[in-house]
Amino acid sequence: MLLAGCAISQKAAAQNATLTVRLTSALVLTVNQTNPTLIFASASDYATGVSVTYNNALTVTSTTAYTVKVRAAGDLVNGANTIPVSNVKVAPTGNTGVGTTATVALSTTDQNIITTAPAAILKNINLTYSTDANNAAFIGQPAGDYVTTITFTATAG
Repeated sequence: MLLAGCAISQKAAAQNATLTVRLTSALVLTVNQTNPTLIFASASDYATGVSVTYNNALTVTSTTAYTVKVRAAGDLVNGANTIPVSNVKVAPTGNTGVGTTATVALSTTDQNIITTAPAAILKNINLTYSTDANNAAFIGQPAGDYVTTITFTATAG
């Protein structure tokens, strides 16, 4: 076959494809500081109250605005001795970009410590635990560790 002097014509061919990016909601709360401890080590601590701040105590990843709540399982217990858990306060402190924060006295019901927090990826949250000065609830109690379980919950919205 001889093709001398013949021009071959090629036509362009194109087709469309549909790209889909599917987003799903993500909300993850990690408690990094699982054993917060308040220590009354001196008479001064009872007079002035104690506090401790844990940097990066919580980490939140949320693809939407979120709220963080805290609640205690019950009062602080050491054997047969109890101290009402409401004598301990918790607050997000030194945080930026986490929405509206609040200091709350611990309770067995959920309480908002962060509201209207914007969506964020791996947002670290500092927490401060504290007691009031001259708080009679801690005076006259036997020495020892008084414990309860606290639960943090993040919810969308």
